[in-house]
Amino acid sequence: MSTTKVQTAIAMEHQLGRCTYIEPDPSADPWANDYYVPGLPKSILTHDNVLHDIGPEVFQDSSPFKLATHAFTAVKHKSILQSPPYSKQSFFSEETITNIYTPEVISLVKSVTGAKEVVIITTSVRSKDYAPPKKGVKRPPVGDISKWDMKSPMLSGLGDENSRLTPLRLVHIDYSAEAARTMLRNFNPEVWETAKDIIEAEDEAAASGTEYKGGRYAFYSVWRPLKTVKKDPLAVCDPNTIDRERDLEDGPLKRPSLKGDYLAAFSLVKGVRAESQKWYWIKEQKEDEVYFLQFFDNFAEKEGRPLAAPHCSPELLGVEGGETRESVETRVIAFW
Repeated sequence: MSTTKVQTAIAMEHQLGRCTYIEPDPSADPWANDYYVPGLPKSILTHDNVLHDIGPEVFQDSSPFKLATHAFTAVKHKSILQSPPYSKQSFFSEETITNIYTPEVISLVKSVTGAKEVVIITTSVRSKDYAPPKKGVKRPPVGDISKWDMKSPMLSGLGDENSRLTPLRLVHIDYSAEAARTMLRNFNPEVWETAKDIIEAEDEAAASGTEYKGGRYAFYSVWRPLKTVKKDPLAVCDPNTIDRERDLEDGPLKRPSLKGDYLAAFSLVKGVRAESQKWYWIKEQKEDEVYFLQFFDNFAEKEGRPLAAPHCSPELLGVEGGETRESVETRVIAFW
């Protein structure tokens, strides 16, 4: 990071966050990896980004940070599970996640986006300290895939210590545009049945070379702290400061489904132009301060909106120690 940028950050009392950028190895075979585990990268680059605290304005009606302008926003919302008789441990229960938190998220997504239907695809709880990857060692599998019936939403990070998930330093978007379309057709029966008309319209447009005439859908993350975040926060890159064609590269991931294994990549942000990126965070984000991150919206391009918001969990420079960050992330598909 340049000396000027560091001095500017200090002068303006901005936090510095060290983010990790990787370049995938195009020669690696994704089919040889475990499910949801990327191959060993071709290169790794870290960059110290200035984090701009949007907490004072993002929850105001006048906030400039909207899904339509930045592909992310944040809202105030307290979960039922954050009040007695429930506790933080309720988020580690499959029963309470399925029966209480899932309906809450569906209602919240409809309220924030105006969507008519919302399908939950995954819920992940992160409650373990970040551990730097060891050179030449692949990341361990995400949860126990054998316990997922592939008919219902996938849950991860709820089990014992061995299944707990850590924050991700990697700058990424969870699904590339092509992956979103692929998952619509493969993830589970609820998804592909709900999206039946959209899939038919997409296939017809592709086969005939005509304009798509189907409905709108979008992939989002609803990200909530389980306690005030003191370290390893979620930081979001302004998508208006990157060039998708130039700065994004697909990282293929093998995924299971009832139709068989398939590949659906996540998007990796290249770090060679990190200096030009603008990054945001919510300092000491509270339990009722909830991020909405957009991964894909099939109407975004034609309406002149950002497609997706890159993000990661940076190392806060100069902030030593602190309690382990605990958070719950629910990924959904919204339909209008």
